[in-house]
Amino acid sequence: MKVNKHYCKKLAAIVLAVAMAVLCSSCWNYIEISKLAVIMGFSVDKPESEGVYNVGVQIVVAHVLASEGTTEAYMMEQADGFGMQNAFFNIRRKTGKMLFAKNNQIIIISEEVAREGIVPVIDFFVRGVDGRLGELLAISKGSSAFDLLALPYSTEKFPALHINKTLQRQDFNADIKETSVLDFANACLSNTNCPIVPVLSKSDDSCAEYVESAVFKDGKMVGTISTEETLMLNMCQAKIATTSMIVFVDGDYFNLDVNSTVLKSHYDKNGDSYAAKYEIIVEYTIIDTNSTRNLSEPQIIEQISTALNDKLQGIFEALVSRSKEFNSDFFGIGEEIYNRYPKASKHTLDNWNTEYGKVPISATFAINAFKTGLILNTLTINGGASK
Repeated sequence: MKVNKHYCKKLAAIVLAVAMAVLCSSCWNYIEISKLAVIMGFSVDKPESEGVYNVGVQIVVAHVLASEGTTEAYMMEQADGFGMQNAFFNIRRKTGKMLFAKNNQIIIISEEVAREGIVPVIDFFVRGVDGRLGELLAISKGSSAFDLLALPYSTEKFPALHINKTLQRQDFNADIKETSVLDFANACLSNTNCPIVPVLSKSDDSCAEYVESAVFKDGKMVGTISTEETLMLNMCQAKIATTSMIVFVDGDYFNLDVNSTVLKSHYDKNGDSYAAKYEIIVEYTIIDTNSTRNLSEPQIIEQISTALNDKLQGIFEALVSRSKEFNSDFFGIGEEIYNRYPKASKHTLDNWNTEYGKVPISATFAINAFKTGLILNTLTINGGASK
């Protein structure tokens, strides 16, 4: 049979044109933006009526965002449900729009829900909604998560964005340990690690204020640690660059900029027993003081360094005590032991719930004064204003 070459070329050109029309066209499953509800924040509370969860969302009001004025550029919506997915679907029914969670900034969970366990909540954000695993978590205290998410701010169009930035201030105030959905999910999959999550409360000036950190064990909130103890945990995990601390010497205060921490951690093995030791090198600068003493004298600097060492040691011991009280390995010691002794530690880590309390945890601090000349010639030390 004779094949017409001209016909074959025409057929190939048609097939190629159709393929290009399909493959090079714009997205065929697009949704008009007017049909989307862009979510900036989530809240999870216990329902007032029937159901398991009350889920709230902060949604962008697009036409207000595009206009100039003082009208709020967001709306709040909430719904009860038997499970996270059901509550989420009920919100979709109320709004009549497709809920878009890719721009979500924060997930606030009430303390009541957290103490009952938030693994189902985390599982929903990992698998049940098209969001981002980097979304930050927070626990609400003293008010509902929904009310905390809805607090307005003059500095941001969206409260969720303001809260997100508050939790990410770790670079210049290291008493916060931010925890994402992915961080919490990874801890849930670990035999040993226990996450901590920032706790927010409504301040006197109606702002969401960070007050402490929630400690979790087996997906349930079992207690809290203070902001100072959270700072120490960040120091033990080498996750801070600078922070501010105040010490007192003979009634005088010294405001210190702790501007460098270098960590050496040791996880020693003795038979089937393990011990964790931290060596933390701290450099500080004296920023402010009400003292009139001569800070160029070595004994004065030594007294300040001793006071700082005593304060850090006390915070560390309190942190270890809380960790043992909750039987919660938020230090990540079990994981570090496994990394160093993967085979030898199997029995210990398989029984970490009972073995963790037996692990000695200690720390030493090497304190060094830095740039002491910055404070030597102040008005306070000179006895008042210059004449």
